Amino acid sequence: VLDSKFKRMPKCSNEINYNTECMEQFHARKLIWAINDLQVNGKDVKLWKITQIYKIKEHHLYACLPYLEQMAPKVLDIVKSIL
Repeated sequence: VLDSKFKRMPKCSNEINYNTECMEQFHARKLIWAINDLQVNGKDVKLWKITQIYKIKEHHLYACLPYLEQMAPKVLDIVKSIL
């Protein structure tokens, strides 16, 4: 149903396609936020905190590593040290 409506609204369709991210990008963004949140609050960055408190599964951490390299290399180093 949405596809037929988007065909009539090319600008809207282009904007949605431009702003859509894959799951790995979403998890990378969430992981960056989680690690920054831990650091701002003066807490140690531990794997169990990321998986338990921020609800990021461990297999998603591995999947988002290529995107972390592009988005936040410092966070990538932290993630590699805890995996």
